[in-house]
Amino acid sequence: MNTWILAVCVTAYLLLLAWVANRIQGKERLSHPFVAILALGTYGSLFGLHTSLEMAYDSGFGFLAYYLGISGAFLLAPMLMYPIYRVSQRYQLFSLPDLLAFRFKSQTVGSIATLCSVLGVLMLLALNFRLITDLTAYSSNEVPTLPERLLFPALVALVSIFLIARQYRYRTPWLIGALASDTFLRLLLLLSLGVYLLIDQFGSPVGLDDWIEENGQRISAIERHLEDDPWRGLLLLFFGAPLICPPIFHLLFSEKSRSQTLFKASWGAPLLFLLMSLPIPIILWSSIRLSTPVSPELYVIGMTQQVATPLLSALTTILLLGSGLLFCILANISVSSMSVNHLMLPWSRPEEKQNIYEWLRRARTGLMAGIPLLAWLLSESLPNSAPVSDWMMAAFSLLMQVLPGTLALIYWPQGNRFGFLSGFMLGSLVWLILLGLPLLLSIDLLFESGLVNQPLNPWQDWHLYLLASLFLNTLVFAGLSLVTPTRPEEVAASHACSIDSFLENERTELATHRIADIRKRLEETLGKVAAGKELEKAMSRLEIGPDEHRPIVLKRLRQQLEINLSALLGPATARRLIRQALDMPVADQRDTEDRYLLETQLEDYHSRLTGLAAELDSLRRYHRQILHQLPMAACTLNAQNEVMMWNQSMAQLTRVDIDEILGAPLTVLPDPWSRLLQEFAASNQPRESKKPVYVSGKARWYNLNKARLEDQESAANGWIILVEDCTDTQRLERELAHSERLASIGQLAAGVAHEIGNPITGIACLAQNLKLADDQNEVLDTAGQIKEQTDRVSRILDTLMNFSRSGNMSSPLFLEAVDLRTCADQAIQLIALDREARQVSLINEISEGLRVLGDPQRLSQVFVNLLNNARDACSDDDRITLSSSVDKGYVYIDITDTGDGIPGADLQRIFEPFYTTKRPGKGTGLGLSLVYGIIEEHNGNIRVSSPPRGASKGTCVSLEFPLATDPSVSGNDENQSTEHQAD
Repeated sequence: MNTWILAVCVTAYLLLLAWVANRIQGKERLSHPFVAILALGTYGSLFGLHTSLEMAYDSGFGFLAYYLGISGAFLLAPMLMYPIYRVSQRYQLFSLPDLLAFRFKSQTVGSIATLCSVLGVLMLLALNFRLITDLTAYSSNEVPTLPERLLFPALVALVSIFLIARQYRYRTPWLIGALASDTFLRLLLLLSLGVYLLIDQFGSPVGLDDWIEENGQRISAIERHLEDDPWRGLLLLFFGAPLICPPIFHLLFSEKSRSQTLFKASWGAPLLFLLMSLPIPIILWSSIRLSTPVSPELYVIGMTQQVATPLLSALTTILLLGSGLLFCILANISVSSMSVNHLMLPWSRPEEKQNIYEWLRRARTGLMAGIPLLAWLLSESLPNSAPVSDWMMAAFSLLMQVLPGTLALIYWPQGNRFGFLSGFMLGSLVWLILLGLPLLLSIDLLFESGLVNQPLNPWQDWHLYLLASLFLNTLVFAGLSLVTPTRPEEVAASHACSIDSFLENERTELATHRIADIRKRLEETLGKVAAGKELEKAMSRLEIGPDEHRPIVLKRLRQQLEINLSALLGPATARRLIRQALDMPVADQRDTEDRYLLETQLEDYHSRLTGLAAELDSLRRYHRQILHQLPMAACTLNAQNEVMMWNQSMAQLTRVDIDEILGAPLTVLPDPWSRLLQEFAASNQPRESKKPVYVSGKARWYNLNKARLEDQESAANGWIILVEDCTDTQRLERELAHSERLASIGQLAAGVAHEIGNPITGIACLAQNLKLADDQNEVLDTAGQIKEQTDRVSRILDTLMNFSRSGNMSSPLFLEAVDLRTCADQAIQLIALDREARQVSLINEISEGLRVLGDPQRLSQVFVNLLNNARDACSDDDRITLSSSVDKGYVYIDITDTGDGIPGADLQRIFEPFYTTKRPGKGTGLGLSLVYGIIEEHNGNIRVSSPPRGASKGTCVSLEFPLATDPSVSGNDENQSTEHQAD
């Protein structure tokens, strides 16, 4: 088949896979673990299949190391891969150089690791292109020309560019579906071919065993012991493949995979690789039996041409070529991403670009076109004398130089940048001298310099050279890391990467605290389009609005921006740009804000904690619940007076929601709370008692207490503040003092009335004698007027004495028939003495002769309090009317005024002690409460309506008493007296 026809057919095959992938994607099944596990089968694609056949031919069952090594890595996925998955997903680190640059906080580390990865992948791509060339040459029975050899690298470049043409980040769901479909078809082909050859060539497994015994000389490699070959080196090499090989790393950690995929891959991937390895010996033995005239790496296509129809042979060729091209596309995408982030961006200034997205697209497009071309040039220069498997071992040996640093990401926090770079450089130098130069350029520096007596043999002893380079790499890395200082930022990153932590405790301080300013600063570095999209994405992720101003929430936004940009530009460039745009220099110390972030992230990880961590988190939640449910207002502040804790009682007291104030400074609180808490936090007093505060125009009193929160590990301090509302206690104390003063005044009034009563009595007697001693009309009129005035004074004194005695609620209740009209008249006379009060009309329309069984003194107090309240609610020239009615043995008294009335919200509380709507100093709030108690003592009832029925304003107080059935009842009858016990 012609090379051009093959290219067209392979392109059609890729389009078919794309269609299948789109169908899978439409059904939302791409994230299924089964699809992801099948996609991992690209590890055993074209070069993997042919390498396995070549290794089986040379090393017998040693070819199983190719599959057992990576299977072992997946068996340890919970310990090895999941911690790296957690860090990569949390901080958006989608390549191994990204992880290393983040862990060691060094752009140099990322660039060195990228150079190593690019060189290793170029060698793997070169091997693929070489195999593709050999495969097309064998299928077409002619040597491909230069344009034909360049055809497939160009196809890789075009498809790679098409996949990311409209994307900013390297996530290609289409490719995942295509790889999974390709693996399924290839596995089906291999298993079918294995079963067919077993039956067609050997008849049965017994026939295969007989043939092996008869042809032992032809397949002597199978009889070799595993110790005869570099078995341990192979296992180590492929054990690290999922982490060090960029295409596999991309599949595991860069695409939208789920954590469940890794756990299911721990058994799914080994099963897949086992199935892929089963047909290899049968294909090898069948090829040997038929003497297939090709090199071992091409046994599959050679065998199908010998035993299958031309159509099946052509389909096998197309499937193998498509599998190889898919691996090349995946490898091209993975290394182009890290190359932009760690080789191009450090030498460019993305902040100078008007549209960083467009610049990134052009840069990645250029790399995706250039990398396949470089790999093809390398494949053209590779000598044909060395087997493909040996070239692959050399490429993986170079990639293995980053393995010590990769394991240190999660298991060795003491490792630092200097140790990693030194160990990596030494290991790479050893690889270059022992493997790289002899294989690529046939240069043996050790032999030519006389350091060794015989030339190196990298094809046979490569595993020894690999172990030597890794040993020196690890030794230098560990030794120098222990003797050199580790930077604080590396320590923080190591905690973030370790398996028992998930918070990067790096102290930062924002230069601005407004979303609009953050957007403006980002536009200066990312451009208007990119800044807007990245900021909106981060705000959506954190669910914050454009009016957010809390410093700690904005610091979370800053952290999320850096995480998002890490996926776009790499961690080193993202960190530099964010620091340049948003950060200001601060002392390198931890603050209580880290505890706030820790609390926030612990809530996200609560369901994942187990063992001791889960128990400690449960204890934390218990203590946190105590603080939040504490029936006293409490809050904690950091050194910058930012709120770290705000319990429910504090939220109810200040009417400021917890979510609105957490992380915000005290200055954002409304008055009077902002001023109150700031002044108290700044004062040197640990407590303040009965602090007066006006809330909504009303005076309230609070007790404040505070204690210092000291961090022994840093200089950061804070405060815990308790606020207790003592308004009711303060009012009670004031009212009790006022009541004591009233009692004293009552006693004084009684004494004064008694002392005035004696001379008034004398004056009345003298006036009476004057009338008897003189008969002149003028004298008699004067004496009569004197007698009338003294009688008036006596009545006023009697009323004052009765009212002062009625305030003693603990005195016995003496019941007698009381005329309600007389009580009302006495009350009217008493309140009329206040000449400074409003001049209102008091109209007593209570019918005469209405008597109730009660205490006249206390009933007079009821009328006095109600009339006083009514007069206070009226304006001058308003009217207060007292009316009565009788129904079914009850008398009803209505006291109606035409004043302002009582608001509906206050009607429910007017009888509560100390509740008043009057201004401070104008009312005690006890009058109506006493009235309510007196009326209950008299088996009566009281109702208040405002406004009265049929009126537009005013208030009507309705009193209800049972009528006295026996008017002769006297209070001297002890059987009719009742004792009132005070509470």
